[in-house]
Amino acid sequence: MNTPEKVRPIDPQARQPEPPTGGRFRFPKQVRLRTKSDFDRVYQDHAYARGPLFNVLVATNDRGYSRLGLSVSRYVGNAVRRNRWKRLLRESFRLMQSKLPAGIDIIAIPQGMAAPPPLNQLASAFQGLVRKAHIHLKPKRKGGAQDSGDGPSNKKQSSKRSKKRKRR
Repeated sequence: MNTPEKVRPIDPQARQPEPPTGGRFRFPKQVRLRTKSDFDRVYQDHAYARGPLFNVLVATNDRGYSRLGLSVSRYVGNAVRRNRWKRLLRESFRLMQSKLPAGIDIIAIPQGMAAPPPLNQLASAFQGLVRKAHIHLKPKRKGGAQDSGDGPSNKKQSSKRSKKRKRR
């Protein structure tokens, strides 16, 4: 006959062991662009870099760390492919976070219907595009918009230049 084994009662005070966290390899909510106003700010005042598979928009923020936002449209493919792109881009950011410049907001936008490349290739491309865009990024001016003296001070002259550029 089988003898019943002793069952230990569940102790409500006992805590589950916490999973190990390696500080810099986490992806908490603080490092994500989540609100529409965050995305709008980056879209309005950004520097960008284009790659064969995806584009990167970069804007400065007043925080001491970088944040990531993703914009993956239906043009990229069905839901499975879009979610795969998002997972791989998030993972690339998470792994390369310590190697990226601090204090920037990044939006990654996959282009076309190409299948996402392997993670190691995507991570190196992501890092390269962010660095390239960061080089072209202009620092924020403190104290409001001031005339730097290098351009025309008259608005009419400025608008004529922009019209000429549009015609070309």
